Formats: sequence, C-alpha cells, structure tokens
Amino acid sequence: MSINKSCNRSGAQKMAPPAGSLPACAGCRREITSSRYLQCSKCSQYWDLECANVPECSFLNTMTKEHRANWTCPECACKHRKGGDNAETPVKLQTDNPYGNVNTRRDTAGHHGYFLDESGMTLDDQTDEGDPSALEQLPAPSTREEPRLTSMANNNHPPLVTLGGATLGEATLGEVIREIRLLREVMREELKATRADVASIRDNLLQLSGRVERCESYVNGIDGRMKAMEERLRRDSEVGGPRLDEFERRLEAAERRQAEVVSEDGSSAFAGLERTVAELRLELNDRDQDALLTDLEIGQLPEAKGENVTHSVIVLAGRLGVTLDERDVVFVERVGTPPAGAGEARAPYGGAPGAAPAA
Repeated sequence: MSINKSCNRSGAQKMAPPAGSLPACAGCRREITSSRYLQCSKCSQYWDLECANVPECSFLNTMTKEHRANWTCPECACKHRKGGDNAETPVKLQTDNPYGNVNTRRDTAGHHGYFLDESGMTLDDQTDEGDPSALEQLPAPSTREEPRLTSMANNNHPPLVTLGGATLGEATLGEVIREIRLLREVMREELKATRADVASIRDNLLQLSGRVERCESYVNGIDGRMKAMEERLRRDSEVGGPRLDEFERRLEAAERRQAEVVSEDGSSAFAGLERTVAELRLELNDRDQDALLTDLEIGQLPEAKGENVTHSVIVLAGRLGVTLDERDVVFVERVGTPPAGAGEARAPYGGAPGAAPAA
C-alpha cells in the first residue's frame, strides 16, 4: 500500500518559537532550529517532530491548534495509565536515565502517512512493508479496540490515518486491510499455480535429462563397438597383409606364365582349333539343308483309331501320282494334340498299333 507523503502546506499555522535562546529538544538534546515543534501539555518540554514521532503532514494538515495545545510527549504518554485491567502487565525496571522511555533514534518512521495515537505509533512500526504476512497479524476492527480508542478520545487524540491527503477512519482502515488480505489471498493462489507450473517444468526437464542420458549411453556404446571393429580390422590387416601380398605375387606369376605360353606356340594351336570349329559348323549347316529337302509335312489328314501312319502316307502319295515304297519313308509321326476319341497312344513309326499319320 503506497503512502502519499506530499503535504499541503497552504494555510498551515506555525508555532512561534519562545523568546530568547532556541529551545532544546527533550529527546535528542539538540537545539530546535525549525518552527515545527511541539510542547508537552504536562511537562512543558519541547520536542521536535522527529523525536515526537509525528509526521510533518499530520502536523501541518490534521493537527488543530487545540490538538497541539493538548499534545502529550512520549515520556508522559508512557507514564500515563491507559485504562482497563493491567494487573498482569510486567513492571518495567527503573533506570537512572530520566529519558529511558524515550526513543532518541532519528529514522524515517515518523515521515510515513499513518498517525494512530499520541505515542507516535504508526502502522509502519507495527507492520513490516517487506513482510506481507505481518498484515495478517493486524487485528480487525472489533469491540476490543474500543477501550484504546476511548482513551485516545479522552486525551483529545482521535485515531486518524492520512492516505493520499485524505483522512480515513477506523472503518475505512478495516476495509483497506480486508482488501489487502484479499489481494494477499489472490497472490497466494497465483503463487501456488506458479509453483505447480515450475514443478511440472522441473519434472519435464528431469525426464528430458533422463532421455538425454540414455541417448548418450547408447551413442557411447556405438562408439565403443566402432572402436572395437577398427581395432579388429587393424589387427586383420597386420596379420593378413603378408598373405595377400603373397597371393598377389603368385597370381601375377601365373599370368606371366600364361602370357609366355601363348606368345611361344599357343597362337598356332588356337588358330587350328578355330579352323576346325568353322569347318564343323559349315558341315552341320549343309546337313540341315539336305534334311530340309526331304522333310514333308501333311496337314488336314483325319486321324483314325488304330491306323498305320506309314500306310496312310504311301496311299496319299499314290493318289497324288507319286509311287512310294515303305523303304522310301525314313520317319513318320503325327504331331499336335490327339483328338479325344483317338484311343491308344500314338506310335512314331508305321505298323505299330495306335500309330497315326503326321498332321
């Protein structure tokens, strides 16, 4: 909760310093050089605003002339009984210092915009701005605060809070505190959600780290196998290198011997073989041509069951005016697929049962 420390100094009445020498502050024992100071209505001692723990904004804007005239210093406020049953309150040890109950430290606590009672206690003194949990410890407005507020009203010190130049009462302060608590709850929920997201991200990172480690181990295994293969190849090359060299030398020697044989007398032998092969090829071609001259194919000749193919050929030749004898027929057979009612299997030569003429 930001505090507006700007002060409206217009129309502020300044207390005139006493005649003669400058007064000394009862808290810090220093001369009061400024006209902004207070005089205790009980002990008549002078106090500067810092030792009195009174904000300058409150001194100029909220403290009336009557309020300043009835102001009580911190030492007298500590000695004054607030009211109520304080029998169980521990007794403070007496000290030789008459100002032992006065805080002589100069800090910025008195410059904040809260002024709650005549002792100078501010909201910033009761709560730590850096600790949000301290706001939770502030008591909500209830009937338990009535004795303290009544005592303050009897001393002409009403509870006032200056926020942004405006004076807030107890009810408004309670609403502000409730709003702060609500905001704190919202921030707590958001913080929980953020922590859950961070935990999820951490789990994902752990899983990813595990996968990376497994990949690294797998790559290391492949690297190890590759190194083993390289080592084996190196050893094999060292062992089998001389053997390969010997095999290459023997192969080269065999090729040289073959070349020498061919160069000496192999050329004439190969030439004779080639001539013989050519002559045999020509003879086979001639025989094939002669065989083609005596071959004859007869088509469209019906096939009968149990016929003599040679006899059928001789009869057909006689009808054509060619006289043939059985000795003139070297070989005769029917070709093609036999009909369904042909009966027995075909015989390639004439005279056998089931022989059929060539188709």
